[in-house]
Amino acid sequence: MKVLFRMRKSKKSKVIMPAIGVYAAQGNTFEKNAVDEIRPNQLKVETILYQSGPNLVKSTEYYQLKYVGYGQVDGTYNDNGRSLYKVYIRYYIPHPSGSGYIKDTGWHGSDWAVFGLESVTLTFYDVIDPFAPPVRFTYYFEYGPYGGPLPLGIPMTTAEAVQTQPEM
Repeated sequence: MKVLFRMRKSKKSKVIMPAIGVYAAQGNTFEKNAVDEIRPNQLKVETILYQSGPNLVKSTEYYQLKYVGYGQVDGTYNDNGRSLYKVYIRYYIPHPSGSGYIKDTGWHGSDWAVFGLESVTLTFYDVIDPFAPPVRFTYYFEYGPYGGPLPLGIPMTTAEAVQTQPEM
């Protein structure tokens, strides 16, 4: 079995989410934390896309049908010289023609994390179509300098995950 994983160097870094295992993202460095063999009773896959102290973004896939995205930020934490104040997450399935979407949740964001932790959770159900494009999960933060003023909507897109199929 082969796990597909690649990193594109661009303004919007994109990551292909593994069919199994857990990956952590730190800036532009993506490291494999743990990979287990697939067992018949293992139908839950959790992928960590970003984790730095209490700041976290992850996607959990159940049975390749239900997806639960979770993001949390703590504005009081010094995350490499900046404070992450809001996290936004989104699931979508792009249309095969490249124009529009088959299904899209839109962006869902946490409250302002000025005095501590704030989080957002989003549930998405896949379409029952074996020929539909894979589900995509993406996120971004609003941030400002650590100890500085609140941001004025400065987005920071860091990664995007794409569902893949295990190679037989």
